[in-house]
Amino acid sequence: MANAVTAANCAWSSNPLPGDTPLQTRAERHFSTLGLWNTEDRSAVLIYLNLAASQLHILADNGVLAVIPQNIWDDLAARTLRQFKAGGEVAALDSLIADSAALLRQHFGKPDDPHGNELPDNPVIIE
Repeated sequence: MANAVTAANCAWSSNPLPGDTPLQTRAERHFSTLGLWNTEDRSAVLIYLNLAASQLHILADNGVLAVIPQNIWDDLAARTLRQFKAGGEVAALDSLIADSAALLRQHFGKPDDPHGNELPDNPVIIE
């Protein structure tokens, strides 16, 4: 049950994306580098926020996508970016993390799960 209780790993970048690197590609690289694919139920989620480019992508592992389709994650990302542009950055992130946790808890929140929270929940700052 990776991150079912507290939401997701977060990667924050303050560097602009290289012109030819799509946001999803960057998120996939960090997902791999952080070892998020290595959970029992393939239940990891990465919230990738590039502050310099004002872009956000939510990347869910295959186990998550089997029960929560990508369009749900895309809608959460779009809502969060709208809130960012309106000046509510902290509230937007709080809401995104709470909503992500609630979605994951519905499908992966098993109180007797021997694996527990398999991944750290701390944000990763990428320079």
